[in-house]
Amino acid sequence: MPKEIAHILIKGQDTAGISLQESISAYRQAAEELSLIIDSKSAMMGEADPFRELKTFQNSLPLRIVQSKLAHLLRRKWAEQQDDKLLTEGLGLLKNLVSRDRVIADGECLMLTLMDLWRDSDADLAELEELSASMPKSTTTLYSRALISFRKYGPTPASRKAMKAALKQDPFVPAAIVAPVEENELPKRILQGTRTDAASYALDAGHQWRTAPGALLFMSKVFGVKLPGLAPDMNQEREVARSVKRQPVLLS
Repeated sequence: MPKEIAHILIKGQDTAGISLQESISAYRQAAEELSLIIDSKSAMMGEADPFRELKTFQNSLPLRIVQSKLAHLLRRKWAEQQDDKLLTEGLGLLKNLVSRDRVIADGECLMLTLMDLWRDSDADLAELEELSASMPKSTTTLYSRALISFRKYGPTPASRKAMKAALKQDPFVPAAIVAPVEENELPKRILQGTRTDAASYALDAGHQWRTAPGALLFMSKVFGVKLPGLAPDMNQEREVARSVKRQPVLLS
């Protein structure tokens, strides 16, 4: 049964009637079986194989599909306010998959999921800051760092520094967040720092900015350009600043 469920989930077929518990169990079994296959194939490769790294990456692609689908499920179920215990269980599985053989996309996948499931606890903050600090610079990483800093510390100098770094990486993101494109409008090839990269990030994480009180106003002020649809003053941002008592921590 778990195999059939995993097939339905991964193929993106109708999931009506499949519970969150059944989904997580199916993904866990699929991940365990794929891991055994990957390990078996890796054992058959010689250490001196000049294409070992490429082959290893190709062999792990099915596992990365499971990882991506699991992350999407957790983020969707969080939005539907599903059982926290089950979401925590699924998040633990996702972390294990990412830690197995992380590439940049894996870390970003985990970061976006953690951002969605963030409950503003010190433990969640510490985990997000540690993960973001370990990630190479990219649009997702830098904008996530800026949002983490703003949500926890308000519009402090540290948050502005993080926001400026993100805007320097890709200045097209603010407009993309305010007016996101449809997923089917994205090209297959995404280049860092371009409009397509901004559109891709906005689809993945734009809601995180739109739902964080004062975040878009803060972004607009640092950007120096009034974004369409935003109030003309910064009252909401000042309210956020007054509510924050913790000292800022610079995200490296």
